[in-house]
Amino acid sequence: DEAADFREQVRSRRHRGPTSGQVPQFVQANFVSLPKKHAFDFLMYCLRNPRPCPLLAVTDPGSSHVKDIASKSNICTDIP
Repeated sequence: DEAADFREQVRSRRHRGPTSGQVPQFVQANFVSLPKKHAFDFLMYCLRNPRPCPLLAVTDPGSSHVKDIASKSNICTDIP
């Protein structure tokens, strides 16, 4: 799949630039990592403001995998 191929390019550092438009048929989103003590407040903010802050996934504390979005992804290596 194209998204998995692109994540591999990022992971292997073959792609280092902007990601916009690289896999056009997939949603591109921003990533936010917060200390656990602020995560619930941010979650509530996103749920109350879904248009400007759509929430695509929430991980467990300390997890580097976003299973619901990309089962084989790793946020530690797959974000440039």
